[in-house]
Amino acid sequence: MRGMLAVNDVSGLQQKLEEIRYKPPAGMRRVPWIETLAIVAAPVAETGEKDGEDGDANSEEKRKASLPGASQDLAREKYFIAMTTEAARTGLTRLRQLRLKFSRPPDFLAEMLKSDTHMARVREKLAAEKDQLEEFEEKKRKKMNKKFQRLSGHKLVREQEEARKRNAELRDIAAWKKEREQNAKQRRGANGYQDPESAFDAWVKKKDQATLQEERAQRQLRRKRARGELESEREGGGKKRQRRRWGKKQK
Repeated sequence: MRGMLAVNDVSGLQQKLEEIRYKPPAGMRRVPWIETLAIVAAPVAETGEKDGEDGDANSEEKRKASLPGASQDLAREKYFIAMTTEAARTGLTRLRQLRLKFSRPPDFLAEMLKSDTHMARVREKLAAEKDQLEEFEEKKRKKMNKKFQRLSGHKLVREQEEARKRNAELRDIAAWKKEREQNAKQRRGANGYQDPESAFDAWVKKKDQATLQEERAQRQLRRKRARGELESEREGGGKKRQRRRWGKKQK
């Protein structure tokens, strides 16, 4: 920032570092790792290998050269993600070596940060906003429908009038047919008169009955003839047997 003087006070920084340093407990040379969980991960190159593992003297220069610049935001974010991932892997490996559980148990229930009353108010507010939005959409839809109904109102009225006329005509035809049938019944009951259609139906019915009677008579006649032939054959056979008997006796 403008107006500020950048001072690299190394001795002051080291003094403050000593003041805030986490000192090891009594009887220990250093602080146990489980107390701090602090991990210093080696920088990761683009090839995925840690810098400094090959033992090359120029590894520091290579690392500095591979670091993203101030204007390379995307490369810098990728570099941070790679370092964080490597640190997380190292920490999980150490926890497994110490045989410490770090996964959430299946029956673990975390305490809610907000009370049920507060969440109920939040749900009520969301429901009210949803109802308000639906009401607005309904008003908008009704307004659009009203606008289009003005244009299609005349057509709808014409269709309704045509439907009324068509229904009235159908009712008139049905009433005329009913009246015609009633008049025909009255005439038949008064003087035995039948309209042509009824007379034709009656004639066809009589014709069918006569045909059936003729067929029955012919069947009966054929049966009688068949029975007579059988009886004659039986009589002829009996006479032949009698003649044979008389011939045997005479011999």
